[in-house]
Amino acid sequence: MENKKVIVITGMSGAGKTTAMSIFEDMGYLCIDNFPHSLLKELYKLIENDETEFYNKVVLGINIMDFNRFLSSEAYNILNPQVFMLTASSDELLKRYKYNRRVHPLVKQEKAKSEVDAIQIEYKEMNRLLGFDETMIDTTYLNKRQLIQQIERRTELSFRFNAAIVFASFGYRYGIPLDADYIFDVRFLDNPYWKETLREKTGLDQEVVDAVLGDSKSDNFLHRLVSLLDVVIDGVLNMDRSTVTIAIGCTGGQHRSVVIAQYLANHYSSKRFESIINPHEEHRTLNIMVNHRDTEKNLSSVVKEAKESKQ
Repeated sequence: MENKKVIVITGMSGAGKTTAMSIFEDMGYLCIDNFPHSLLKELYKLIENDETEFYNKVVLGINIMDFNRFLSSEAYNILNPQVFMLTASSDELLKRYKYNRRVHPLVKQEKAKSEVDAIQIEYKEMNRLLGFDETMIDTTYLNKRQLIQQIERRTELSFRFNAAIVFASFGYRYGIPLDADYIFDVRFLDNPYWKETLREKTGLDQEVVDAVLGDSKSDNFLHRLVSLLDVVIDGVLNMDRSTVTIAIGCTGGQHRSVVIAQYLANHYSSKRFESIINPHEEHRTLNIMVNHRDTEKNLSSVVKEAKESKQ
C-alpha cells in the first residue's frame, strides 16, 4: 500500500459529501460515492495489485448509517484511510433539503417519518462513532472554497486549483459561440475593415492593434470592462468553476474582437490579477487561454473578395 492514498468522506446527509468529493475529483482522485461495504475487500485487492497508478488516490463516499460496517472490516483496517466526517447544524441541513427539494435517504428508505427525524437519527449515529481518528468539519457556514481551505488546514493535503479563463473572439456573421458565459459586443468601435491597408490583416497584426486601441472609444470601454471583469472573475473563481469563457464579438471576428480579446488575455495573464483572487494563496493559479474562432475563416473570404474585385 506504499504510495497509495485512500480517503473516506462520510457524515450527515446534506453536509457536503458530494461537494467534498468533487474537490478531490478535480485533483485527480478516483471518487466512488455510496460505496457498499461488501465490496471493500475486492477494492483492497485492486488497490494493492494495481500497477497502472489508477488506484493510487481513491476517495470513498460512505453513508454515515453504513460506516460502522466499514470500521469492523479487516480490509478497512488494512487500508487505514484518512476519514473526513462532515456535519452541519440541523437548521442548515433542513434548509438545504428544502432548497434542493430532495428527500432524505432515511425517509426514502422508510426508516424515518420526516427530515427532522432522519437528521436526529443520523446525529445519534455520528456521535456514537466519534472518537476514532477522524477529521470533523462543520460546513454550516462554508462555501466550496472555504471547505477546500478547511481540508488543507487540517491535513497535509494541498489543492492546486487551476481555473481556466478563456477569452474568445468571434464574428456575429458566424453566430454566437454556444459555450460563452459572458458576451461583449465591440461592433461600436471603428472597423479596420474599411481601411484597405488593414482589410486583409487580423487583430494579431500590430497595425490593426494600433488602429483599434487608437480609437478614442476603446480606452474608456476597456477601463470599464476590466473593472467589471475583475468583479465577475473574482466571483466566478469563488464558486470554483473550472472554466469561464468570455466572448468578444465584432462583425467578422477578424479585427476588433481579436484585438480586445487578446488585450484582455494579456492583461489577466499579468501578476496584477493574482491579487484579485487571493494574494496569499500562491498555490492557486489562473490559466489564461485565448481563442480566435473566426480569424482564418473570415480572412479567407476577405482575400477572396479582394482578388475578385481586382479581376
